This record gives sequence, structure tokens and C-alpha cells, in this order.
Amino acid sequence: MFNMNNHRSKGKRDFFTKSALTFILSACCLSCFAQEKLPYVRIVNIVVDSVQLENFKDALKKHIKLSIPTESGILTLHVLYDKENPTHVTVFEIYRDKEAHIAHQKTSHFLEYRKITAGMVKSTARFEMLPIVLETKPIPAWYENQK
Repeated sequence: MFNMNNHRSKGKRDFFTKSALTFILSACCLSCFAQEKLPYVRIVNIVVDSVQLENFKDALKKHIKLSIPTESGILTLHVLYDKENPTHVTVFEIYRDKEAHIAHQKTSHFLEYRKITAGMVKSTARFEMLPIVLETKPIPAWYENQK
């Protein structure tokens, strides 16, 4: 025969067992992340003055072409603009760590880029992100030849 009291206590036991297991697994995962250094990921949303858009794009391309080959701490720099509103630019950055990002901001080519584009930018919003998954394929040769 079914005993409601046994069912309730078993349910409570299961709940507490699952809760304890979840806590232990979470603690283990957090300690794994603490030991493993995550890359530093940012998204920067920029609104550019429409009159200066082409000049801004040129300055940004020049900056990235100087940054990627000379800074080992930069893993990814992708820049896109909104198809419907081309003055809205998004920069997706991945650095080896936060120190690499700080070092990047001190380089002469970054400081020059900031100086050149200062009057072109209407607004900037920066977001620090935490990666869930970071996967990519090599850029195809046909794209590289279009630059």
C-alpha cells in the first residue's frame, strides 16, 4: 500500500541530495574556471558620424592591420556594421587576457587610431563578456584576397 509519509520524506531526501550534488558540482566547476585563465572578450558598439563613416572605416582597417600581426595578445578583432544603419559599428574583440587588452590600449597605433577617430565617433558602449563557446574556422583565401 502507498504510504504518503514515506513518499514525502523520500521526495525531501531526493531534493536535498540533488541540491547538495548541484552545489558540489558547481563548486568544482567554479574552481576549474578559477584555475583556467579565460580570454578577455569585449563587444564595443560605436555610432559614427555619417559624414565621417568612410574615414572611420579606413582608420579602423589601418589600425587592425597594424594590431593583429604585432600583438600576440590579440586573438580576434572583428568589425561589422549594421546593414540597415551603417553608422552603427560593432567591434568583437578577444584577447589572451585582460592584461593583453590593457597593453593593446597603450600601443602607439591604438593611441593614433583614437586620436584620428575622436571627432568621428558620436557614442560608444563597451561590454565585457564571458565566453560560453569560442569556435571559428580559418578565413577562406577568397575573402583574404578581397581586402
